[in-house]
This record gives sequence, structure tokens and C-alpha cells, in this order.
Amino acid sequence: MTTTRTAQMRYIGQTYEVETDIPSGDLRAEQIPEIANAFHAAHQREYGVSDEQFQIALVALGVTATGTLQSPPEYDFGEAMESAPRRSRDVYFDGKWYDSGLYDGSRLAPGAEIEGPAVIEYLDSIAVVPPACHASMDRRGNLVVSVAQ
Repeated sequence: MTTTRTAQMRYIGQTYEVETDIPSGDLRAEQIPEIANAFHAAHQREYGVSDEQFQIALVALGVTATGTLQSPPEYDFGEAMESAPRRSRDVYFDGKWYDSGLYDGSRLAPGAEIEGPAVIEYLDSIAVVPPACHASMDRRGNLVVSVAQ
């Protein structure tokens, strides 16, 4: 796990902030000049100008934590699920209509293979598999789409 800290800072009177890196470890008052210099440099990079004579306002602090796994765990799909389309409908691709399978994405089984054209419906999104393309469901619940060349 690694963490990075940033501050949204601006010159007093400005209405926009510049994201500025904050050093790791305990923050101490003697680090204020270092943080101010980092802000001036970030402002210069982003807007092409900075001025150490203007006062700085610290608007918000942020922390980002990033972790890695060796390999994500496989999802337990439980009982057998469906891989066949529940119905079909005409979908317009590249100037013409195609009879396309409609799939319930929440019911796709691991190893399911879907030839395009197809539409895979989820509660919060839709995946479209164009003609001559291919989709498959892996053991981790990812839909992998191979696009035709």
C-alpha cells in the first residue's frame, strides 16, 4: 500500500485551485516554505506564471491510497448460469440493421462465448458487441471483448 498526499491551493483572490504534492511523513511548520515552493512550481507549470509575493490559500487536502494484488481472486458464480440470449432485436451498425442477441449480463456464465452482433444489458450499463466481434466472460466476472480488425 502506498499513499500520496496533495493539497488544492491557490493564490488569494483566485477562483481556481492547483493540485500540489505534499511531502510524506509528519507535517511540521518548518515544511511550509517547501510546500509553498511546490505550489509556485505547480502554478508555473500549469499556467505559465507564478509570483512568490502573493499570499497562498490552502483550500483542501487529499490522500490517495493505492494497493496491488498478485492476482485478483476468482469470483464464485454459485449455481450454473445462462449463456443464451433471452431474446433478439434489430440493432443498427455501420449503415444496416442486424438481428442481435440480447443478453442479461448478470446471468452470463463463466466461459460464456458471445458472437457479435449482440447487446449485453446490466443494471447500470450496456455492452455492445459489434458484428464480427467476439465477447467472453472470464472466471473473475470480466466481459472480455475482442474487436475485429
